[in-house]
Amino acid sequence: MATAQESKAPKKTAARARSSAPKVNREAMIAEAAYYIAEKRGFASGDHIRDWLDAEAEIDRKSMTRARKSTAKK
Repeated sequence: MATAQESKAPKKTAARARSSAPKVNREAMIAEAAYYIAEKRGFASGDHIRDWLDAEAEIDRKSMTRARKSTAKK
């Protein structure tokens, strides 16, 4: 039987779990891509925001391409 505290706690539904996972995964992918972009330019200082924005655009482009391919197969 659940205690009063347990019953007041918000329940994490499968839908909520799915909706938060892609954001975390996306941010991790962007961070990794930004690292490799910075590595290519020799880690020169002052361009970390540009690295992040370029990485973000790259990841979004790849995601859109995958989504289109997935939709085309159906």
